[in-house]
Amino acid sequence: MFAEILLGPGASSGSQIVVAAGSRDDYAVATDLSFGTWDGSSTGDTIAVSACDSRATPAWPYRGKQYYRGTVVTTYYSHTLTPNIKFRDCIRGTGLDRGHMASRSYHASGINAVLGDGSVRYVTNNVNDLVWRAVGSKGGGESTGDF
Repeated sequence: MFAEILLGPGASSGSQIVVAAGSRDDYAVATDLSFGTWDGSSTGDTIAVSACDSRATPAWPYRGKQYYRGTVVTTYYSHTLTPNIKFRDCIRGTGLDRGHMASRSYHASGINAVLGDGSVRYVTNNVNDLVWRAVGSKGGGESTGDF
């Protein structure tokens, strides 16, 4: 249901910034990937598009803010990237309706997540990607074991 995300460095929408690799905010922003690149990728919605990881492409800086807007870039995370992955988050720039947004924290080895039964679980960064996707699916019937 919920998991930690990092707050972006920006306060408002409307402007994008370029954030250098290795900076404190490197993984607190989401690359604004053009819809042509996103839609043209064979992996698009399932596995992060390699162009997402570009530090030269402008990124949305207000991750974790303006929650009332309910857009992918402001509040959500997806289960297409494992927790704290060293891969830049990104969104499909047109429509802002799709994204690869990892749950992220300042914990070195994982994140805290709230499950549908109300329990809180610490999920390590090395959780299997197929298990992590299964945990985030809606009634897909996948087996997750005791991840």
